[in-house]
Amino acid sequence: MPGLSAELVQQLYRTPPDRFVAARDAAVAEARRAGDPTTARQLARLRRPTVAAWLVNLLAIRRPELVADLVQLADALRAAQRELRGPRLRELSAQRRAVVAALVVEVRKLAAAEPDAPPASRLPLAEVEA
Repeated sequence: MPGLSAELVQQLYRTPPDRFVAARDAAVAEARRAGDPTTARQLARLRRPTVAAWLVNLLAIRRPELVADLVQLADALRAAQRELRGPRLRELSAQRRAVVAALVVEVRKLAAAEPDAPPASRLPLAEVEA
């Protein structure tokens, strides 16, 4: 295990929060067995995400293009606000609401496809939306 890889971090953060600590600790133990104390320390510092953060992580890992679209929209909103373009700002704000609503629907689908995910009724979708 030569160093902490982005793939390993993503794998851990795809793990539902109630199983995160066990998965992280197993990765720490594996790094130690492989003689890599630096990676073991880096892994040990990774913190268990909240359920809302886990859902956003799923979205970012599994559907990065949707997150990229939201970032582009945010850039356009900032530019419209900076330039005091009211009509464009209203248009982009409505677009943002629609995009965020679609992202929340996608997050729900991603969570439903994950084994051991919390039931849909317990997903903090309002936090994700915020």
